[in-house]
Amino acid sequence: MTQRMSLAKPMRTLRKKPLRLLVTGFGPFPGVMDNPSAWLVRRLQRAGLVRSHAGVRPEFEVFPTEWRALPAIHARAMSRARPDLVVHFGVSAGARAFHIEALARNRADGRPDARGHETAACPVMPRGPDTLATTLPAGRIAGRLRRLGLPAQRSHDAGDYICNMTYFLTLARGLHGLTTPDALFVHIPPVESGALTQDQLLAGARALIAQAIYQTQRNSGLAGRRSAMLAPDLLP
Repeated sequence: MTQRMSLAKPMRTLRKKPLRLLVTGFGPFPGVMDNPSAWLVRRLQRAGLVRSHAGVRPEFEVFPTEWRALPAIHARAMSRARPDLVVHFGVSAGARAFHIEALARNRADGRPDARGHETAACPVMPRGPDTLATTLPAGRIAGRLRRLGLPAQRSHDAGDYICNMTYFLTLARGLHGLTTPDALFVHIPPVESGALTQDQLLAGARALIAQAIYQTQRNSGLAGRRSAMLAPDLLP
């Protein structure tokens, strides 16, 4: 029987500190020498995520697409940022829309990484659950993008490459007794596919991050202080 787990968190006390946000992308890997997720994260950092940064402290990171290096680099980034919300971006060759990933799977296929390293197919976490689910409403976020005229869909398969491993590591922190942030992984199409322009990628990323911030603020107990929250319809 497939084991599926959702690391639902209890309502936290009313937030007094800024909401800590970590946004990540990936560097190149075989077949993708210019990773659009790295461009997107750097562009978001330069341009600003949303109209107002009130109550939000963002940080940005581009991870190397490397099996051996990624776990330690991921752990250091999480320790440094101590995020309440993480939004990971990665590229999928088959995507023709924003794929809002609802699940991370406990599997890694070991295909060659940016350094040519590969491993035998194995679980991300031995004896861990088969899947971990995001605490954020992936379908609602996809619907928000569609209402903006952008192609988007909820996905239940983040693959078995380093993107999926990163998502699983983020969602699995609670299994190690660590604080688990709200987290979302978003696959985007290659630029050369023509599915989305760079302007559309940026607009969609900003809109979905705003929606994720809103939901995390609700999860954090700010429902009674709506003036302190980012509106779910906040446009880029």
